[in-house]
Amino acid sequence: MEKFNSRRHRIAQVLKMIIAANNEGRGVNRERLIAEIGINIGISKRTVSEYINSLILTGKVIEEKGELWSALLYKKNGINSKMS
Repeated sequence: MEKFNSRRHRIAQVLKMIIAANNEGRGVNRERLIAEIGINIGISKRTVSEYINSLILTGKVIEEKGELWSALLYKKNGINSKMS
């Protein structure tokens, strides 16, 4: 059970980083985020990519043109470009 909680915590940290960038009015480049998390938190590239994909599949994050946006902020701010 402890592994599950730490995995949930790491996924939440990824989401928080995306939301923090979105609050500054910008999307997050997917590859740059993966590299930053790998360096700062020590999670492998593959694992971070799986976390991001999980967030996208659950509808918490939207990827548009290689940039990640919190789904809530994306809808709230009315970003109207075509999703990729």
